[in-house]
Amino acid sequence: MITECDGGKYGRGCSLTCGACINNTPCHHINGSCLQGCGPGFKGQKCDEECDGNKYGPECSLTCGACINNTQCHHINGSCLHGCDPGYKGRTCDKECSPGTYGINCREACSTNCNTPQSCNRTTGECIGGCQPGWKGLHCDQNCQPGKFGQNCKYTCSVNCKDYNSCDKTSGDCVGGCLHGWQGKHCNRGPKQNSANDFWGMVKCAKYWPDSGVEKECGNLRIKLEKENQFAFYVVRSFKVFHKKANTSRTLTQYHYTSWPDHGTPEPLFLVIFHHHVIASRSPKDTSPTIVHCSAGIGRTGTYIALDALSKAGKMTGKINVTEYVKSMRTDRMNMVQTHEQYKTIFQALHDVFRAPIQSLNISDFVKKVENMSKEEPANWTVIRKEFQQLLAILPVYQQEDYKLAKQNKPPTCSDKILPLDKFNLNLTPLPDHRSCFINAIYVSSYTKEHVFIVTQYPENAVDFLRLLNDHESNYVILLDPSDEIEKQDTKTIVVVEPNKSLKLESGKQDTSSVRALVNYTLGVSPENTITIVSKDGAELCGMFCAIHNCMQQLHMDGNIDVFSTVRQLQICRPEFCSSQAEVDCLTQIRRTLEAEGRLQIESLFRSRS
Repeated sequence: MITECDGGKYGRGCSLTCGACINNTPCHHINGSCLQGCGPGFKGQKCDEECDGNKYGPECSLTCGACINNTQCHHINGSCLHGCDPGYKGRTCDKECSPGTYGINCREACSTNCNTPQSCNRTTGECIGGCQPGWKGLHCDQNCQPGKFGQNCKYTCSVNCKDYNSCDKTSGDCVGGCLHGWQGKHCNRGPKQNSANDFWGMVKCAKYWPDSGVEKECGNLRIKLEKENQFAFYVVRSFKVFHKKANTSRTLTQYHYTSWPDHGTPEPLFLVIFHHHVIASRSPKDTSPTIVHCSAGIGRTGTYIALDALSKAGKMTGKINVTEYVKSMRTDRMNMVQTHEQYKTIFQALHDVFRAPIQSLNISDFVKKVENMSKEEPANWTVIRKEFQQLLAILPVYQQEDYKLAKQNKPPTCSDKILPLDKFNLNLTPLPDHRSCFINAIYVSSYTKEHVFIVTQYPENAVDFLRLLNDHESNYVILLDPSDEIEKQDTKTIVVVEPNKSLKLESGKQDTSSVRALVNYTLGVSPENTITIVSKDGAELCGMFCAIHNCMQQLHMDGNIDVFSTVRQLQICRPEFCSSQAEVDCLTQIRRTLEAEGRLQIESLFRSRS
């Protein structure tokens, strides 16, 4: 009698043992296959193969935990036979280390010197977020070496500490005090009157200056101011520095930006133009280092250095990274670029640098350019029209809140078409009769002086106009519309200059004789107080007049002209300036004053004033 194998056997003579069939059920009596599947930890038709490939459990469907060195876990229960990888714990190594612990089986404790105490990488123990000030290393278990301080010991003690290698490892305070001529906890604040001698010695004669006509003695050094040129937003000074013992002398040039607000930031374009002047006026052969400073040497100083370095990098490589550069500066000097506004100014200034580079032309190149554009062929005006389109494309865009004061205070009869920006507006002195302090007028700078011009529209009443002249001490009025085109109002004796014919512009060739005459008159009188510029709307003709005036001053000061940048500066104060093609076309026609007759006239004019 023939019977099937039983008792967990199969095959010829029931000589073979079944595999790990689920729940110890019998396997097939002939081929040994498990008819109902395998028990936990096994696989294959006969369930005679243990789970592998980091799998375990029923049908090998579960994944092993973080067993050390990626070894196979137990094929049935998933336990890691040789322990866990660093950062994990538990029988199956499926639990991450608790906060504050790390390593194999989470036996190690994170350093208390981590920037966030006991917060470290669960695997390596490296402190997350770096170290607390005064410590360094992956585990923040090393003191700062002498001469270093701060988080991760990345800052260098001030060279002005009395003991250079002895500053507080946490704060950077100079423990033994400062060298002569320096003050502050970090000994990084510039000199006072009683420490100027030491300061001049420290910078090797590259800083603080005497007044004009006075020589300053600083130890072995004698400093003399030889030349000073005033510009609207900065001053350029030239010094002769004598070393008495060595019997040597050298020339030092100082560029002093004078219009950085005490609690704010400058107009980015004005800072860009200042930087361009510094770069353009320096000889390419001069490779000596440039000293940059402000009161603390970190905020404004960092902003200017970032603009200088990143503008050069962008032109050379086509790429810039403001964040990384500021971080790199801070590894050398803590807190470089102090405020969000300064950081934002770097971006805005670089934007101005790259979207419309400053390009000044010397007089001969400028005349040649305008002569080519003035030929009969219409195609020759393509260049100037492209420039005008570019001006329109980069025209400053202001929001309603930028005109908030004007909208609140203007009388109902005042049009909304052209209003003064709050940051450039000026007010009238209050009167007992509660007359409004508002007037639609703004300050505009010339090339050489800030707030030289008051630009306004012809007033609706003579009283406010006379208040404007009196309050702001303006003794000269330049009318850009003939008086017979303006409704007559009350009058007052004052110096008024007006054209003898209409200055209405049309695209194409222009007769600029009347405009040039007004500009030449203004250059000639050079009043100490403000000049008021008036047109019907306070924008058309006023912008053109100021642009021509400032270009003429630039020619005299620098020997070159940049009409494009001049107009850009004016449009920051009032976007409506030079907003028509006809006005920009007219600007190019000042070549007539730059050729033989006009050039001689201008040179003679400036000589008579000097």
